[in-house]
Amino acid sequence: MAVELANRIQNALTQSTLLPSSSSSSSKLSPHKLIFISLLLLWIHHPSPWSNTNLLVQAACPSPPDCNVCDASQAVCKICPDDPDIPATVKDLKILPGGCSLLSRYGLLRATTFSKYTELETLTLNHANVMRFFGPVFSANTKLRVLAMAQNSIRSFDSQTFQGLGNLEELNLALSNIQQLIPKSFVELKNLKKLNLSGNKLPKLTVHDFDGLDKLEYLSLASNEVNSIESGTFQKLANLQTLDISKMKLTSLPPQVVAGMTSLKSVDASENQITTVADDSLKSTSLDLLDLSSNQITNIPTVAIQTATAAPKALNLQANKITKISSNDFQRVSIDDLNLRDNLITTIEPGAFQGSRIGSLDLRGTALTSLPKSLNSLLTSSNTEINMKAVLNWRCECDALWFSDYLQKSTSSEPPTCGVPSKFRGYDLRFIHKQLEIDCRPTTTTTTTTTTTTTPKTTRSTSTTSTTAKKVTSVTSKPANPSSSTSSASSKVTGKSHGQTQNQSTKQSPLQPKPNTLRSTTQGTSSSKATQKSQAGNQKTTPANKNSNKNSSSEDDNNNNQDAMLIALAIMTTLALCLAIVGVVTACFVCKKQKGGRSDRRIQDTPITARKEITWKGRMEAIHGF
Repeated sequence: MAVELANRIQNALTQSTLLPSSSSSSSKLSPHKLIFISLLLLWIHHPSPWSNTNLLVQAACPSPPDCNVCDASQAVCKICPDDPDIPATVKDLKILPGGCSLLSRYGLLRATTFSKYTELETLTLNHANVMRFFGPVFSANTKLRVLAMAQNSIRSFDSQTFQGLGNLEELNLALSNIQQLIPKSFVELKNLKKLNLSGNKLPKLTVHDFDGLDKLEYLSLASNEVNSIESGTFQKLANLQTLDISKMKLTSLPPQVVAGMTSLKSVDASENQITTVADDSLKSTSLDLLDLSSNQITNIPTVAIQTATAAPKALNLQANKITKISSNDFQRVSIDDLNLRDNLITTIEPGAFQGSRIGSLDLRGTALTSLPKSLNSLLTSSNTEINMKAVLNWRCECDALWFSDYLQKSTSSEPPTCGVPSKFRGYDLRFIHKQLEIDCRPTTTTTTTTTTTTTPKTTRSTSTTSTTAKKVTSVTSKPANPSSSTSSASSKVTGKSHGQTQNQSTKQSPLQPKPNTLRSTTQGTSSSKATQKSQAGNQKTTPANKNSNKNSSSEDDNNNNQDAMLIALAIMTTLALCLAIVGVVTACFVCKKQKGGRSDRRIQDTPITARKEITWKGRMEAIHGF
């Protein structure tokens, strides 16, 4: 087999003029050399057991720094893509910037640049200075699925540029200085699912810019200079799920901009200059996310939300210029996440959120000082997680007690910080809940008034008890008995006097301390006085008792006056007792001081000669023992 192969090789070399056709023996290769060449060729063309590829491919891959990675399926190179040393079998090709003169000098891609890569699936040309396309550059790359050409200086392209890319699924042209879209430039991309055009210089969007992209699911136009969008621009994108039109120069969300797009789930229009949202802009949509944050919106887009098939599950209106939530806003809607953070909201009118379900409500950084009590039904029924961090001037008064109650139950909610009254300033509403309950919970006050009328035949007792503005009156008839009537009247008047004293001590403000013992000590005196007075009055059971009602009222006044006099008398007695104690203590102190100084005065008042005599006499007595 080797000899036969050697003869074939020799004939081939002769026919190819590599060897002369002369029959001279000197011009022919020896059989040994031919056999060696044939064996070498067999070894080259058959894979070795220790290698995944053949020797020819291994020998063709450029070495670093031309290619950092190079094998039969992948190449990361700095040289031009049409370099013959790069294997044609690669499926993933990445061209690094700076090594290809055709790109670095001219920014040109020709029709033959990638023609040999028929198996190519991923092509990366990021930051490669691509500027122009000459002819159908990718016509041979029919298996290409991902094409990345971000951070270039692409001036223009048309439908011919992407000819042959019917299987392309992802195209990245971000930050490539694109200034316009030629209509129907993407018609060849029938299977494209993701298109990134962010960070370019597009001034507007027209109705034919995205023709042919029937299967597109993601479209990013963020950070362009677009200030207008023609009606119907996106309606042809029947499978679009995510639309990013943020960081542009839109002043309004145009009419019917996404109307009827039933597959659409997310719209990001944040960081524009939007002041109004067209009423039919969201018609017949059912979004998972509508982001309108960082715009100039002054009112809640209520009509636009109502015209949608369902309200967005997440609605972001953060950092706008909304000042109030009207009574007709957010009625009968279901929103999982509502973000109203960093607005100038000062008022939420009663009736807002009526019949709605809100999962999470973010009111951080607003200017609210209170919430209407009608909001309690929304919070409790939906178990809403409300966030009011950085709300610093909350009115922590009795009308906020219901909200404080809710915060105790909803531990995941964040409370506001009190600003009024001053005693709670700086504390959050949840922290002062117990004190607010003490200050604001209603107390029950009971007042009992008894009037006794004595007649020869019957005794009529009328008792009126009022508990929190409720009155009950009962009338009973008894046989005439002057003695029992008198004693009954006496006991009732005594009870009345004692009851009035209790009532006056019961009626107190929740913030005041309990009454002191001085009031309780005077109750017995007041009761005895009232008993004596009632006994004296019962001895005079004459026809004058017809005016018993007037007498009873005058008795009440007299009792009140007596109570006041007793209180004053008790205070004066206490003061007199204190003064007496002070006088006694002072007298004792002065007496003790005078008594202690008498012996000193005696010696001091004695003449000097006498002092000496007394001293000498004492010494003698001490010496002689007498």
